[in-house]
Amino acid sequence: MGSPAASPVWEGESGDEAVFRRAPSQEALKTFVKTFGKKVRVLTVQEEDWANSKSLDLGEIPPLPNLKKLHIVGVGHVRVALNAKTAPELEELRLFGVERVQTFTLRLPNLRALYAEHCFLDASPGAFGRALTNCPKLQTVKAYKFRGLDGKNLCILPECRILYLHRSELTTQLEIVFAPRLRRLSIRASYELKHLRVWDLPGVSLKEMDEWGKKRAQAIREATETQKEEQKKWMSGVYGKDEAVRRGWCGADEEWKIDSHTKFPLEEHYKAKKKQQVTKAVEVFNRSWEDFAAAHRAEAASSSSSSSQAAPSPSRCLVNVLNVTLSRETKEHLRNHPRLVPVSDEDFEEVDSEGDGENGAGVPREGNVPEMEEEEDFYDRELRAFRESDRPMDPRLDSHMRTIALRMELHSRLEKGLEVSDELIDRVTETRMPGPGKKRRRGEHPAESSASGASASSGSQSARAR
Repeated sequence: MGSPAASPVWEGESGDEAVFRRAPSQEALKTFVKTFGKKVRVLTVQEEDWANSKSLDLGEIPPLPNLKKLHIVGVGHVRVALNAKTAPELEELRLFGVERVQTFTLRLPNLRALYAEHCFLDASPGAFGRALTNCPKLQTVKAYKFRGLDGKNLCILPECRILYLHRSELTTQLEIVFAPRLRRLSIRASYELKHLRVWDLPGVSLKEMDEWGKKRAQAIREATETQKEEQKKWMSGVYGKDEAVRRGWCGADEEWKIDSHTKFPLEEHYKAKKKQQVTKAVEVFNRSWEDFAAAHRAEAASSSSSSSQAAPSPSRCLVNVLNVTLSRETKEHLRNHPRLVPVSDEDFEEVDSEGDGENGAGVPREGNVPEMEEEEDFYDRELRAFRESDRPMDPRLDSHMRTIALRMELHSRLEKGLEVSDELIDRVTETRMPGPGKKRRRGEHPAESSASGASASSGSQSARAR
C-alpha cells in the first residue's frame, strides 16, 4: 500500500468505512481500490496538509461496486468522472476545499445528495447542469462557495427537493427545465447570477433547450449587426452631410464632419437604436418561446392523462435571491411564475441550515459532519426560559414563538417528504421575526416586499451575506 501516510483507517460498526487522513497518490488509490473495492461502502480521501495537496483522477480508478458515500476533502486538483460502472450504488458525494475540480462528469443512477463547499469548477461550460441532469434520483444539492459554474447550466431534476447555490461566484446562469418536486431554491449572494429560469417543461431535452438558446443569441446578434452596419456607413463616409441634414443632425449652412465632437452623439444614437432593436428581437423570440412552451405543456398534460401513471404536479417553491442583482427579465419571470414564492432571508433562514454542516452546505469538516443545534432544541430552550421567568411573556416574543413553530412545522414536513399545503406556506411567508428593520405587512404578497429588495446588492443586505 505504500507509506503509512497513504494508508486508510477503517471505521464504522461494520469496518467498511475507509478514511485517508493524508491523500494517497493516484497509484496508491488504485491499489487500495483493487484490494478493498468490494468491501468499502464509505470512502473519505482527506488531505490534512493542504500545502501538500495532490491531484486525483476518480475516473481512472477501478470500480467500487458497493460504495454509498464518497467524501473528497482538501485535495488540490480532482477530476470527478463517475458513472454507473465505477460507482453504481453511490448515493452521496461531498467535495470540500478542492482547489480545482477539473472535470465534473456524473452519470450516477442512485445519487441522492451532492454537497460542495469552497471548490472551484474548472470544467467545460454547462458541466454543472449536465452533471445534475445525469443523476435522475438526485434530491438534494447544497453548495457554499462552489465557484465558476460556467455556461447556461441547463438541468432537468425530476426528484430534486432542495437546490442551494450560496455564494457561487462567477456563476452567471441557471436554467431549470423541469423540477416538479423542487420546494426550496436559493441562489443567495451568488452575485453574478443574473439569469435564472424555472420552466416546468416535462419531456423537453437539454438539446432542445440549447437550440432555443442559440436562436435567442442569433436574434440578438442580428439586431446588433444591423446597427453596426449602418454606423459603419457614417464612419466610412457613405453617409455624409446630406443625410445628416435630412435627419436634423446639423443645419444646411453648418459644416459637417466626423470628428470627436460628432462621433459621440452618433455612438449614443446607435447605442439607443441597438437597444431598441435587441429589445424588439427578444420580444419576438419570447412570443415564439411561449408558444412552444404552451404547446409542449399541453402535449405533456394530454399524454399523462391518457397514461396510467400521471406526471407529478409541480409543488410551490420558496426562492431566496438575497444579494443577487437579477436581470429585468429574471425579475419578471419570478414575479409571474405560478409556483415560485420569492421570500426574504428571514423567511428562509430556519430551513436554510439543515443541521449537517456549517452554512447549510452539509460538507465534512476534517472528515466528519458536525451536528448543529436542532431547531426544536432552540425552540424548547427559549420557551422554557420565558416560562421560568417571573415576568409575563412579551406579546412580541409570543408572536416570535408562534412564528418559529410554523417554520418548524414547514421544515419537518419538507424533511419527511410530506405534502405541504399552500396555506402553511402562506402563513410562514406572511410572518416575520420581530425586531429592527422593515416588516412586511400581513397579507402583503412576498413578491411585493422581497423581490425588489432581494435584487439589491448594497446596504444592510450586503452585510448579511457571509
